[in-house]
Amino acid sequence: MGMNIGWVRACWTVLSFAVLTGCGGNYRGGNYNSRRGDWSGGGSFPVGGFASAPSAQSEWQAEVTYEPPSAFSRWGFRVLVRPFDNDSSAGITQRMAQIIDATRSFDVVTSGAVHMAVSGAVQESRVGAESVEVEPARCVRTLQETRSRRVPYEVEDPAAPPSTQTREQNYEQLGEAIGNLIVAAAGGRPSTMGRRTHTEYRDEEFFVPVEQAYGCQTVVRHIDATFRLHVQVMARTRPVRVVYEHDFAEHDDERTTGRRGSDHGDQEPAPVDGEALLRSLQARALDAFARENMPHSASETLRFEACGDERCAAAVTLVRTQNFDEANRTLTELVTQDALPRRHRAVAYMAAAIFDRGLVRAYSGQFASGVDDISRAIALSPGHPDWEARLARIREMATAVGVEIPVPRAPRGARPAAGGRRPAR
Repeated sequence: MGMNIGWVRACWTVLSFAVLTGCGGNYRGGNYNSRRGDWSGGGSFPVGGFASAPSAQSEWQAEVTYEPPSAFSRWGFRVLVRPFDNDSSAGITQRMAQIIDATRSFDVVTSGAVHMAVSGAVQESRVGAESVEVEPARCVRTLQETRSRRVPYEVEDPAAPPSTQTREQNYEQLGEAIGNLIVAAAGGRPSTMGRRTHTEYRDEEFFVPVEQAYGCQTVVRHIDATFRLHVQVMARTRPVRVVYEHDFAEHDDERTTGRRGSDHGDQEPAPVDGEALLRSLQARALDAFARENMPHSASETLRFEACGDERCAAAVTLVRTQNFDEANRTLTELVTQDALPRRHRAVAYMAAAIFDRGLVRAYSGQFASGVDDISRAIALSPGHPDWEARLARIREMATAVGVEIPVPRAPRGARPAAGGRRPAR
């Protein structure tokens, strides 16, 4: 109880300063906001020995829509579509150019430098002769067949004259009359006094629907079509060479049916449109080429890392709007601002920012720089299995388009970089 009051006040002042510094105070020129979980005003990565405030994981996730690379992506993006041979009126050349230009990965050009040239020939485009065939068929009609059955009914017996009735019969009729009065008083239905009946049977006719088969004819109108397309792709390599060559063949027919000799009248088959059938075969051949060679939109959820700077959160927002270029510029500005962090915490934050930029670059098609960034982030802050898994995924995407990225080998005796743990969210 003899504690020095001045000493207590001094300790309380130091403790208060430390709490304020960690929860929103100024520290080395940078202002950390504990509610946002980032730094502002200081212009560099935080270097203090405290963790940033936790953020919801969904705040650092972004679903991106991108075009996985196709087999043609390795050769470039400027494509020249040359006129196809024997393409007099089908418009194959124009439709091929529309299919390629519809993707975000390729630009169809008519002049200037090109990376690929697509050409080919219509090998066959034929509509067969229309034919009409008559085939025997089985039709069914419904008839009403007459049948008979025995139906029971009641017949009343004639009443006996009163003079011939015995005393017992008179008493019986009197009792029946009294009973009817009681039944009627109770609301029931009295019986007929002295009524006697017996059952007899009579014959009755009725109708039953019966199906009956009979011969008729089926009329078939038929037409067939065939379309064969040869496609060739040449890449601007040294020397120029053919990198793709394939034939697409489509065949189909169309049938319509009618009926002759039916009780409901004759019905001729509907007309068949051979030109429409041929156009559908052309579209199927072009679609087969597109499925095999053109990239298709895909979506994937990416998880970014909190780097202690509000620009990382801004980059995630830009990625959600598919603005990869601006997100790359934002993160590049952040990474180049403090290229050589010294403190452990700053190294971890720097690795997170570099990892985020690697995601942005890789999923915007810059595989080499994306792999380089993520590899650099892992070297700065090892011990992240999810980073390594994402790096392997991006390498697979790069290999699919022919971008060979060598796997770096760690030098002998190398030690992991300082700060090798995920920065706090």
